[in-house]
Amino acid sequence: MGIENTVVIKSDARFFEAKIKNSNDKILFDKILLDAPCSGNYVIEKDWFKKRTIEDVKGCSLDQRELIRNAIKNLKDDGILVYSTCSLEPEENEFVIDWAINKFGLKCLDTGLKIGENGLTQVNGKVLDNSISKCKRFWPSKTGTQGFFVGKLCKN
Repeated sequence: MGIENTVVIKSDARFFEAKIKNSNDKILFDKILLDAPCSGNYVIEKDWFKKRTIEDVKGCSLDQRELIRNAIKNLKDDGILVYSTCSLEPEENEFVIDWAINKFGLKCLDTGLKIGENGLTQVNGKVLDNSISKCKRFWPSKTGTQGFFVGKLCKN
């Protein structure tokens, strides 16, 4: 993959900063991949609607925001955060990206991916940041993959 220098840390990312605070050096990263826990995928998961509620989705969204908040604290200026889920719920994807753009002044970048549909910029009457169209949604019936969402953000 062309990666020359990598640090892998097994940790709950919500508490990552507290874990490394005991160190004398602040660790800041050039790039962070945040494959966030999510409510799952109703397109391929049998009985998803029997196992999940909108409250589950909202709870995941809150956790995802906390994960992004902590990732941003550990990302260098001009660093890249790639956010992904295996959920197709806008509350866990576009709404989270919109929140991050507005809360932290992040810039949404083109993912460079050739497959997938553009991220949604209007959901149930709510207008989101137009740059979210640079994100990608992967519908299993269209891409032959599991359902995914990917967004690429830059810390300014």
